[in-house]
Amino acid sequence: MAGKGKAAQGYIDAAVKHQIFLQRFVGTSNKQLLGFIRDINASVQNLLEAANDQTLTKARYKKLLSAIRDLESEFAPTLKQKQKEQLKALAAYEADFTARLLDRSANIEKAEKAIDFESVAPTTGQLRAAAGTDILNSRIGYGDTGQTVSEVLNDFTSKQVGQAMKTVRQGFATGQPVNQMANDIAEALGSKVNRNQAQAIARTTVNHVASQSRNTFYNENKDILSHYKVIAILDGRTTITCQALDGKIFPIDEFSPPPYHWNCRTTFIGIPKTSYIDLPAGDRAAKGSDGVEHVAANTDYGSWIKRQDTQFKVEVLGTKRAKLLDAGMPIEKFVDERYKPITLDELRTKDNEHIFKKAGL
Repeated sequence: MAGKGKAAQGYIDAAVKHQIFLQRFVGTSNKQLLGFIRDINASVQNLLEAANDQTLTKARYKKLLSAIRDLESEFAPTLKQKQKEQLKALAAYEADFTARLLDRSANIEKAEKAIDFESVAPTTGQLRAAAGTDILNSRIGYGDTGQTVSEVLNDFTSKQVGQAMKTVRQGFATGQPVNQMANDIAEALGSKVNRNQAQAIARTTVNHVASQSRNTFYNENKDILSHYKVIAILDGRTTITCQALDGKIFPIDEFSPPPYHWNCRTTFIGIPKTSYIDLPAGDRAAKGSDGVEHVAANTDYGSWIKRQDTQFKVEVLGTKRAKLLDAGMPIEKFVDERYKPITLDELRTKDNEHIFKKAGL
């Protein structure tokens, strides 16, 4: 058992570093999604090449559409299986990592004697469920429209095949030669929009599964926890939602874990009761206007960005919000009660109703 001191000091810092490493792991999932796009494009190109660059007849057009439609059932199951296996393995690893981190930091003292602490591990079934529940957080700003990992992958594969079919339909309707259709399909499937969508799906699903697995572990051990703490990444890419959530403390039974939006990188930790673990201040990494630095672990996004130069604040927040921040407005005012971003007009209305009006100003 690890006692107080170095192990405890690393508890928060290790959780933050692990989340940064997790973003690099996203690349593995992204490669699989991009591989599916390449497979679809290559197969469609082969189908079109067989037409010998001629204008399609109606019979050949119908046959081509049918063949393209069949590509989804040919390639999608393999992609989904790879993603499923990878995310299941990630769920198990994330629970193990969280257990090791907590077990090595925990310190129970009873009758002046340290007692070994060993956390309760979630079952395999619980971790499978963690890998399959809703992606988008339904409690903070997204209603009840969350999708499961399988549903997101279904949408992704259908969209790629549908995009190829749509291009063929448009080409046939306008009398395009087959070689032009082939070029248009290659351009559409390889577009930056498609690549960005694959990246967003990879990041969101990976962070979702890791977060749900971590939450499943904490739920099995919540008797030793006092609360949850949200930790965002301190850099210029963090959204207004996660900026406002960074450092926030939530009671055990009132917490909804990230991701809080698509491409969300925010993580969280369970804070044990003080009788189990002592958490010295420590530090956390940040990347601001002066480059990479380390700041105190209890530094939240709002207090950190206030110390950045004007250009950085404008790039992250926009000119108007940056001015409001410099004027003393807390960053939490840039979101509503559910941490959903609000417009400046909505912000102005809330200030008039809840601050100036009540104060008679």
